[in-house]
Amino acid sequence: MSQPVQYCSNPGLPVLKPDWPGNGIRRGRFCNPGFDPPLPVAGFLRWRMSVNPQWREKRRDRARVLAQTRRPAPVSREEGIIWLGHAGFLVRMSGKSLLLDPCLFGPPFVRRYAPRLFGLHDLGRIDYLFVSHAHRDHLDIKTLRRLDPEKTRVMAPLGLGGIIRRANPGFKVEEAGWWQRFSTPEGLEVVLVPARHWSAWHGWDFNRSLWGGCLVRGTVNGEPRSVFFAGDTGHGPHFAETARLFPDIDTALLPVGAYKPAYVMRGHHLSPWEAVRAVGEIKARILIPMHHGTFDLSDEPAGEPLRALKELESQGRIPARLALPEPGGHVRP
Repeated sequence: MSQPVQYCSNPGLPVLKPDWPGNGIRRGRFCNPGFDPPLPVAGFLRWRMSVNPQWREKRRDRARVLAQTRRPAPVSREEGIIWLGHAGFLVRMSGKSLLLDPCLFGPPFVRRYAPRLFGLHDLGRIDYLFVSHAHRDHLDIKTLRRLDPEKTRVMAPLGLGGIIRRANPGFKVEEAGWWQRFSTPEGLEVVLVPARHWSAWHGWDFNRSLWGGCLVRGTVNGEPRSVFFAGDTGHGPHFAETARLFPDIDTALLPVGAYKPAYVMRGHHLSPWEAVRAVGEIKARILIPMHHGTFDLSDEPAGEPLRALKELESQGRIPARLALPEPGGHVRP
């Protein structure tokens, strides 16, 4: 007999989606409603004992986004979106600065394609930090330890606060369920939105904490703007659901890497083709790809995601403007 599902959210935060019962928990673990993809661990040993069919192509690939060793230009202080590599962004809106999944150092035992290009001192004041889930290429302990908890407030999904506070005990962490709005000042709105993924930090705590993306709304140079940050996610109905609740999304930050082999990655990560489908469902004007070219996480060559996107763009198949900033590059949403 299947275990009953219990539902939870943060009772102190508003829920924006009508009739939303909260996030489902079964046997003490969060779950994806209506879809529970097999955890990657199921195919991990098969993957590690197999030969990558693209290993020669991957070894020869030099089209790595972060392959340059030159130091980038100073990080812009203008309002807008700045890509920091992998899934890390700095979003400046409504006079505030929000860091999204900064991974300035990187997960242990994972090859990085280029030296680290930024330090927190390059980014200026950080008012808010958003962490999407408990994976080490998104929740980077070394980065968190270098942030000033007196100046930076943390927003995270349910159950993630403990890990973050252990990294930096001074942090004040506000946790939310899907479709809940965090406590931010008037003029800046941050909402936790769904993702199809999973979480684990120690190896035995699968799905003990929630995962998600965020929707950020505010102003850029006085003009109203909204930014959708997907976090880590597979494809699903949550993109269209988000667009129905927030029909004014300007820019979508979508993952496009770590999709091979499909028997491990599918359902948890987006391929470039799935990201193009998703941006059409989100109805965003601008697509900024992420989660590529920074760390060696999967079987596809590092440059394959961007090559695929450029080919799709040349065929007129991307229903949004494709923006490809270099690390440190500024995009106005």
